[in-house]
Formats: sequence, C-alpha cells, structure tokens
Amino acid sequence: MKPFHLLFAALAISPSLFAQNDLGKADDAARIALHAYVPDNVAGMPAGATEYLRNKLHQIATAQGLGGAFQNQRFIISGKTVEVEKVIQPGAPSMTVLNLDVHVYVGDGIEGVLYASATKSVKGVGENETKAYINALKNINVKDPAFAEMLETGKTRIIEYYNANCDLIIQKAMALSGQEKFEESLSVLASVPTVCAKCFEFASEAATSVYKAKRDKDCRISMAKAKAAMADESYREAAMALATGIVPGAICYDEASKLMSDIEQKAEAKNKRDWDFAMKAYDDAVDIRKQEVSAWREVGVAYGQNQQPSTNLYKVSGWW
Repeated sequence: MKPFHLLFAALAISPSLFAQNDLGKADDAARIALHAYVPDNVAGMPAGATEYLRNKLHQIATAQGLGGAFQNQRFIISGKTVEVEKVIQPGAPSMTVLNLDVHVYVGDGIEGVLYASATKSVKGVGENETKAYINALKNINVKDPAFAEMLETGKTRIIEYYNANCDLIIQKAMALSGQEKFEESLSVLASVPTVCAKCFEFASEAATSVYKAKRDKDCRISMAKAKAAMADESYREAAMALATGIVPGAICYDEASKLMSDIEQKAEAKNKRDWDFAMKAYDDAVDIRKQEVSAWREVGVAYGQNQQPSTNLYKVSGWW
C-alpha cells in the first residue's frame, strides 16, 4: 500500500477505536458532578481561607462520588462560615482560638434553588485569624454522614430537574445547532447524566442529528481547504486537510476519496522526493486523530471543559 493510501486509510479508522482510550473521562462526564463554589467576598471570612473552604467542599463532593470538573456548572456545592466565638490567648506569640459553624449547601446555582444543607461545628487555633480559620476547616470530616445525607438529597433533586426540564434542554440544544453552534449544542446534550435514563435517551437521539450536521460542515470546510492547497500544488497540506477533517459517513467522504487519489498522482508526478512528506503527513494525521474528540459526547465534553464557569451568575444569597 502506497503512503498516500495509508494516509487516507486513517480516515476509515472507526472513531470509537480512539474513544476507547478515553472511556474513563467519558464515564466521569456521564455522572452527576457538583461544582465547588464560594464567593470571594464572603462576609467575615479572611480571604486566605476562602480557597481552602472551596477545596474542602470539592473534597466533600468527591467523597460521595459527586466530584469532578464536568462542563455542567449549573449544580453547585457552596458554603460559608459563621464565627461563634473568638478568643485571643495571650503569650509570645498570642494565639487566636476560633469556634466556627460551617454551613454547606447544595443546589441549582443558576436558578438559585437550594436543594439541601448541613451544618458542622469545628474549632481551630492559629497565630492569626487566617491560620485559625484554616486549621478549623481542616477539622471538617468530608465523610461525615450529615454531608452524605445532604448530597443524596441533592442528587435526587438534580435527577428530578432533568426529568422535568428534558424537553427544554433538547429545544435549547437544537436551537444552538440551527445556529451552527454545534459544539455548544453537544455540550448541552452531554450535560444530561446517564442516570436520567429517559432524558439521556432523548438527548442521545438529538445529538446524533447534531453531530451529523457538524460532521458534514467540517467535511465541506476540509474539502475547500484541500482544493485550495491543490491549486497551489501544496499536496501535503491538501492531504492533511482531508486526513484530519473528514470522517466516514460525512456527506463528502466519497468525493474526498477521489481527491486523495488525485493528490497522490500529482504529487508523484511533481517529484519523487515528495513522497517523504507523504509518510510524515500520515504520521501527523494519526497523531491528530488520536487527540481529536470523535464521538458526539466527547465533542460536547471537550467544549464544556474549555468554558469558564459563569460564577458571577450564581444566585446563592438567599441560601444563608
């Protein structure tokens, strides 16, 4: 098999073969996950303790199987501290003793709907107030049964949300697809966890249509790039455009196959030495295909992971 045939053979490799290397990531994305959120300006809490509380909330969610950084940042675990007592012990140095009530909340951060909460009391001692706060937060048991109960209630409410709003989620995704915002559309559909079986089924059906539209658009763009490169006798670039932008089942896949044969003939006629770039193009194409998201869910997850959570939109003021 000649190198250019090898290059185009890369197009025929099933996307699922590459996806198998990322099954762990897909599984993580398929489950419910909570985003740990603490406002930067929590009243009464030292700035240095805010990030520590945020990390502790993430640990609480993770301990109950609800941690993760999936793109859906709608559902959050948040918290605040209330200073019950502060005592300054004299000495060299003086020590700050704090008794805190730590309030933890789970809910819909976009709509501002609180699902469940729990409160634990902790004590910390430090050379200053910030260190005392952090030492107190260190004493939070992330596996405390009260947190487990709170998160179980939150998880149930999240499932209820998807079951009740499934039609709106599908409509939003299809509207985005109609605007050719395919990655964002797939991200919305990929946010539906597999535990919401019926809604997940509907989302999967919708995603098949969206992914086909994306695949066909990518195919047309890649064909245009390949033809432009051919006109400039840039055969390597033309081959790469076809190898990295077109997948089996795309609307112009057969046309791309014919164009690849034409590339091979013209490159060989131009200069035998140009075959060196053919094998390099093949190797590059395989590497890119391994890195490329190939299933619709992976496209949605990849898009979402590149988005920054809109924490400025969270509504938690009514939670405490």
